[in-house]
Amino acid sequence: GATAIAGALPNSQLIYLFLRKNNIGDAGAIAIARPLPNTSITGLHFMKNNIGTKGAQAIAVALPSSKVTTLDLGHNNIGNAGAIVIARALPNSSVKNIYLYSNDIGAEGAKAIAVALPGSSITYLELGDNHIGTKGAQAIAVALPKSSVINLNLRENNIGDDGAKAIARALLNSSITYLNLFARDLNLSTNKIGAKGAQAIAAAAALSNSQITSLNLSTNKIGDEGAKAIAMALPNTSITYLFLSDNGIGDQGAKAIARALPNSSITNLYLRGNNIGDAVKRALRQFENDIKISY
Repeated sequence: GATAIAGALPNSQLIYLFLRKNNIGDAGAIAIARPLPNTSITGLHFMKNNIGTKGAQAIAVALPSSKVTTLDLGHNNIGNAGAIVIARALPNSSVKNIYLYSNDIGAEGAKAIAVALPGSSITYLELGDNHIGTKGAQAIAVALPKSSVINLNLRENNIGDDGAKAIARALLNSSITYLNLFARDLNLSTNKIGAKGAQAIAAAAALSNSQITSLNLSTNKIGDEGAKAIAMALPNTSITYLFLSDNGIGDQGAKAIARALPNSSITNLYLRGNNIGDAVKRALRQFENDIKISY
């Protein structure tokens, strides 16, 4: 199947190639990569295809001569070796959006990506669920201020407090607007960053040169102390989307968030899976005309 598609590509006007969940494997990836420089394809989507290091190597070789701007290799098996070869190709490619989530690239893969970032055109970086740990997060953090990344997703990577602190320091001089720790979104969810990590992120987000508008700290055990730190920072941030679900936040943390809302930019607040009592929920409901709140 993939070989037949590869043969037809040079004579087509195809711009986006979606082959998600087709089990094309390394052989299919190699077949598609071969004619890639002679195609008009800008979006290459290979999620869940059992692609390993050899397939990643073939794609990496083709990238610099191709028109690809979006590369999705999520949920494959490229490992750190595959991430390293992809990383080396990035500075000479047109890739702006890269999705490498759930590939077990580890800290070494993250470090290779970090080295490539400053010389690349990457604006959207998705490395969720890759076991990059604290060292991988620290490497990414060092690269951020010299990169073009605005959307950063490091969810489910166990980066810990120290990794979160490194990311926080980098925010001050980066273009990140979206941060997801579950780069304008930061996602750090499911990273075990704890209260101290939340405090560092909050402090960075409150500074005038922070551009964060979406912050996801779900499932990080930040507790009341972390929630209070976030709440204190909110009036001085541009955050509109705030995700704090499943964090062990009780009434004290939720009250602090509620008090901060009138002077914040929040439009969407997610507090599901916390330990918030009915009285505090009633206090939060008074803002529901202006803010979408999920308990």
